[in-house]
Amino acid sequence: NATLDVGTASEKVTVEAQIAEVQTDSAEIRTDLNTEMVRELPNVGMTEGNFLTLLPGIMPGGAAVGGAGWVQGSSGERNGDNPAINGQMGGQQLWTLDGGTRTVNSGGTWDSQMPMDAVDTMNYIAGNFGAEYGNGLSVFNATTKSGTNNWHGTAHEYVQNDFFNARNYFSPSVAPFKWNNFGGTVGGPIRKNKAFFFFGFQRNPTKNFSQGYFTFPTPAMRQGDFSQVPGLDANGNSTGNPIPLYLPDTLTLGQSYTRQPLPGDKMTPNQISQVAASVQAWLPEPNYLNFNQPGQSPAACTATGVVLPPGCFINNYYFGTGVTVDNWNTYNARVDYDLNPNNRLDGSTMITKEHNPMGQNPGAPFNGQLSNELIQYTGQISDFWTVSPNVVNEARFAVNRFDGMFFTPDAGKGYSQKIGLTNDLSDMAPGLSWGAQFGASFNSAWPEFQAHHVDNTFVPSDIVTWVKGKHILKIGGEYDKWQTNGFWNTPDQFNFSGLATANPATYDGQVPYTQGLGYADFLFGQVSDWSSSISPSVGGRAQNLQVFVQDDFKITKNLTINIGVRYEIATGWGEIKNRISDFSPTLINPATDTPGAIVFGKGAVSATQPDLWAPRFGFSWSPLRNWALRGGYGIFYVQKQDNAYGGNYGEGYNITGSAYNTDNV
Repeated sequence: NATLDVGTASEKVTVEAQIAEVQTDSAEIRTDLNTEMVRELPNVGMTEGNFLTLLPGIMPGGAAVGGAGWVQGSSGERNGDNPAINGQMGGQQLWTLDGGTRTVNSGGTWDSQMPMDAVDTMNYIAGNFGAEYGNGLSVFNATTKSGTNNWHGTAHEYVQNDFFNARNYFSPSVAPFKWNNFGGTVGGPIRKNKAFFFFGFQRNPTKNFSQGYFTFPTPAMRQGDFSQVPGLDANGNSTGNPIPLYLPDTLTLGQSYTRQPLPGDKMTPNQISQVAASVQAWLPEPNYLNFNQPGQSPAACTATGVVLPPGCFINNYYFGTGVTVDNWNTYNARVDYDLNPNNRLDGSTMITKEHNPMGQNPGAPFNGQLSNELIQYTGQISDFWTVSPNVVNEARFAVNRFDGMFFTPDAGKGYSQKIGLTNDLSDMAPGLSWGAQFGASFNSAWPEFQAHHVDNTFVPSDIVTWVKGKHILKIGGEYDKWQTNGFWNTPDQFNFSGLATANPATYDGQVPYTQGLGYADFLFGQVSDWSSSISPSVGGRAQNLQVFVQDDFKITKNLTINIGVRYEIATGWGEIKNRISDFSPTLINPATDTPGAIVFGKGAVSATQPDLWAPRFGFSWSPLRNWALRGGYGIFYVQKQDNAYGGNYGEGYNITGSAYNTDNV
């Protein structure tokens, strides 16, 4: 018989670790991510902004003020392009790609997003950097991968799907949700040992499910019957009686203003505005599915002949069918060409395209879904020339462009004329809101608007690096040219406060309102205030010239001094056709003959600043092998973002209108 002998088993575990290098040659407060770290670090969503959560002193979402304007609540914070660093305001960074700027005029990078498999290295300089950098209080650099003599590539796919999800308690079925992130890279030779290419692609299609509660009038209210709407006491509780409503056109003045009651709290058909009747066709009927609202249920809220609970009129429509599809595509391409052993050209470009509709808003045509079409182009071409073994010249030209189109699907469809509105300023469905108790609004200025925003940046630059003994000397400069173009239009906005159906003699204006109903004002056609704005397409312009000198002096093997100075000449933001205005505290107002008036055609919001000196000093001392002490001082300038002056462009040249009730009766 065969014999099975007991042998020996052994395991060998080998642990290898690299000693973290201590930075001893620069005062910079920086974090470097090499190729392996970029590839292996957890990155849910595959965006560079996720790395910001790993860095000390950085709040990725940005500060309470500053940054990229309204965009930071959407793509800005999502991409991490509006961080606040070490107490700075949000969006005050210089972002570069392969050495070329990708920072837009209004701060941050807007929609710029790299294919992560195409990223070679990333470094984040939070402070104490030298004079070679301007236009920011911190610097975020990214470099892309280059092709080689060998072909290589990658592919990836990440997925989330409603197939794996449970049903929402209030939804009859699993909410649709589909999230995918896929892409790949390919690189190789164009000509062996001479020219190489690299290309990357990443796509992130997402299907989101919109759900929420909204307030809409009951079927009886649509007919002008408010006899089931409860009156409220001072504590917001039902009085058990119908809300007191009054006839708007019975206002009389005796010892005080007074109105006559609306008989039975019911309007007659001829009292209902034809415009209001047309608008009601857009409004869905309540389904009473908000079980978190006290007293609300389909049975309780469809009873007849009784005053209904207040809960039947608050968030009484569950909207669970809105689906938005967000498609995000980003492309990166790079070419390297060795002219000769001492001269190399490289060019890279990145294109990010996003189709990002805003969340749906029931009660408006097309559910009020705003379509965002965002495109950003970033490109640079660089020439690296080794003049001598210790002198290198780096010349570069960088271009950055953001093009954002924001259009509501009801624009240009003549909805105002269809419902009977005439002389409206904007060709969009109007925004409506009704106040007092059980108030609601829809189709208002957000997300209902028309806008087109384009930012262009052009930056030629040159840097000479000279290594001389213990000194590394850098001398260079750049010329920045910024352009911003666009317009922003909002729909006509009509508000109904409830004052027209209240009795001025007894109305005390307290909250909750004990009388008057905004929706009743709406049916009567009694507007409390109206506004609209149509702006011309304007073009902001600014430019900047910057030069610098920087010396990194290694005094001893453990002590380095970084010293430099940057000089800038910066113009103020102007408008291409001089359609700009500003307030002057000294200009005499001809209407009042007192100081303080608006200046039109000013030329620029702020004057050119010709003497912006920015000295920089830093040191790095390593008293022990594994220790480093770094410190520094500097003055840093940030380009004033164009949206800080957005209200000045076209002001006084646009079309605006407003009207409002001044006597509260």
